[in-house]
Amino acid sequence: MALLSSFYRKPKFLCTLFICTTIFLSTTCQPSIKQRINNITSSIPGTFGISALHIEKNKRFDYNSKIRFPMASTYKIPIAAYCMSLIEKKAINPKSKKLFTNYDLQRCSVIKKGQTFTIEELLKMDSEKSDNAASDMILKIVGGGKAVTNWLQKQGTYCSCCLYK
Repeated sequence: MALLSSFYRKPKFLCTLFICTTIFLSTTCQPSIKQRINNITSSIPGTFGISALHIEKNKRFDYNSKIRFPMASTYKIPIAAYCMSLIEKKAINPKSKKLFTNYDLQRCSVIKKGQTFTIEELLKMDSEKSDNAASDMILKIVGGGKAVTNWLQKQGTYCSCCLYK
């Protein structure tokens, strides 16, 4: 758990964790949260959707969950979560290093050919910079999209998150 707590010290994560914690503190508060979201979004053009799952408690909050939205980089969250669960179980070592080759590189990446990073550094680049090459390397390390999807389903989710690599 120490890795997780140190990993989430950044303010942007604290905000997200605070919001998720608030949502899951009580199931009786969900209608008021939905009303607050309606109040905030009613004056903004567009359609908003929120879905959050507290994996350990298997509690869910949904807002417009029947509407499909593009995932953008949110697909990276379950990859990182599965990786961190493997680190906590000591199935992988966060200090082990991975070398990047031309094959591993992507657009939207600060990583260059020949650079080496620890899994811990890759998780940081994935979350803080939304680095696609870092996320793809983590996905490869944890066994691919099927492994992440299987883990998510064992946690009680019904979404495959389009992880098919």
